[in-house]
Amino acid sequence: MNFTKKVIEFSIKNKLAIGSIQSPKKSLLGTHSICSHVNDGKGIIYCHVSGEYQGEVFYIPLGIGWFYKKVLKGSQSRIGLPISNEIKRGQNMSIKQVRFEVGVIEYDQLTKSCKAMAIENGSKFRTVFKEMTL
Repeated sequence: MNFTKKVIEFSIKNKLAIGSIQSPKKSLLGTHSICSHVNDGKGIIYCHVSGEYQGEVFYIPLGIGWFYKKVLKGSQSRIGLPISNEIKRGQNMSIKQVRFEVGVIEYDQLTKSCKAMAIENGSKFRTVFKEMTL
């Protein structure tokens, strides 16, 4: 499977200008991936090269992408790699969410705040471990 080609095709389909393709360290769950930063300076495209989501491509946009990479340290964060694209929810669809291997990041457009939540020990409860206003 050509994972690099998948990232390039995803970027073209979604009209996202990207930089070089990189191979970050595997996630804390052992999943390998490749990624490319979107030229807006914030978004990131990931493609899983191993594990349950092998060959799937996910986009972490704008503020959530910046928060994931700069604050949580990307693939080395305790929530792992992305397993969804952005989902809008909440009243007026003002909350943007991206799901990860063992957690979620939410961005609230009304309060301009971003928070990461981890799922601990298989629990359905999420523990907020990092929150900040962007």
